[in-house]
Amino acid sequence: MKNLRNFISSSNLNNLRLFISLPIIALFAVTSLLLWQTTADMQDNSKNNIENGSPAELFSINSLRKSPPIIAAISANNLLALTPNLGNYPNTTITLGANTSIAPDTVPTGATSINVSTSSNFQGLLAANSTTGTIRVTNAHPAGTYTITVKAFNSGGMSTKTFTLTVGNGPICNGSLQFTNAPFIDIRGNNPRSIVVGDFNSDSNQDFITADPTDNSVSIRLGNGAGGFTGPNMRMLGSPHSLAIGDFNNDGNQDFVTANQSANTVSVRLGDGLGNFSNTTDVSIGTGISPKSIAVGDFNNDGNQDLVTANNTTNNVSILLGNSTGNFTNSTILSVGESPESVAIGDFNNDGKQDIVTTNRISNTLSTLLGDGTGGFSGEIIFYVGNSPVSIAIGDFNNDGNQDFAVADQSLNAISIRLGNGLNDFSN
Repeated sequence: MKNLRNFISSSNLNNLRLFISLPIIALFAVTSLLLWQTTADMQDNSKNNIENGSPAELFSINSLRKSPPIIAAISANNLLALTPNLGNYPNTTITLGANTSIAPDTVPTGATSINVSTSSNFQGLLAANSTTGTIRVTNAHPAGTYTITVKAFNSGGMSTKTFTLTVGNGPICNGSLQFTNAPFIDIRGNNPRSIVVGDFNSDSNQDFITADPTDNSVSIRLGNGAGGFTGPNMRMLGSPHSLAIGDFNNDGNQDFVTANQSANTVSVRLGDGLGNFSNTTDVSIGTGISPKSIAVGDFNNDGNQDLVTANNTTNNVSILLGNSTGNFTNSTILSVGESPESVAIGDFNNDGKQDIVTTNRISNTLSTLLGDGTGGFSGEIIFYVGNSPVSIAIGDFNNDGNQDFAVADQSLNAISIRLGNGLNDFSN
């Protein structure tokens, strides 16, 4: 009988414990389910907001503070995942005119494209590989120290790294200056008018392309590193008169573009890094006529390369903005002096924004156009030079940190030097 009473008492106690425990367990289960659903809803909302291009509350600091710990952790992870990651680049020193490749300490993640840029004082070529992050430098010149800026982009943001590139002066020449072993290279094109140097097959040997307007072609010659060159010719349209090299689709391979004088177009050809070029994109320069010179820049600071042409007949320039796929839009026409023959890009007022200068053969002038960093430019400012200026080079000839001009005056058989003061003013 005593055992029976003990059994009943024990059963009642267990029932009481079960009666108290069941609501607690149920409450915990419901809370966990609600927390899981809230997290899922917030993730879905953030995804929808990202796809629709609108800011998501999930990514605000206040939202993170209000969220439970688990949700806040998820929010922070999603926020970090939006921004591409770039490794660090070592400071690098190379010899004048040399080629090199500079790799980051880690491979970039989350980047859809990578852009590399530096001061317009640098006249060599820079290209970035969006997969490896490696920066290729071709024909580094002139001597000096440059801050190289690397930017990685995706739909959620941008990351930036910088490093220093020092270009040395190279060995000093003693005695008479001589050049030996100078073979003639057959380009099989007629009347070559322009030449550019690059590394089109990524072998670290310098190559070149010439524009041959008479037979509507360009001659591509790949170097072997010993002074020899071989390669094909490519047919073009509309009398290609001038050439420039860039990376117009941000794949890390060098591309080229021609200014076609009779067709009033530019032709874009995309390189594959093996010495081959594809794409048949021909872009109108708008109302400009007879483009005789072309240059590559980034006028709106979006990381995509843009173009400017000097239009000889209409006395203006055409601005074409790139979209990173090898296409160009938004042709803007800006007036310059009479019969512009050459165009170049610099920073003449030291504001960090790219400016434009043209040589104007008939009016014997230079025209400078100051950029605002968004793709817009001021009206022209005119500077007089010698007779029939047909070509221009930008440098720093008096080592004051300001860009200067050297202008080829065809009729005078002379060079005009114009020294800049960093305020877009050039003295004689």
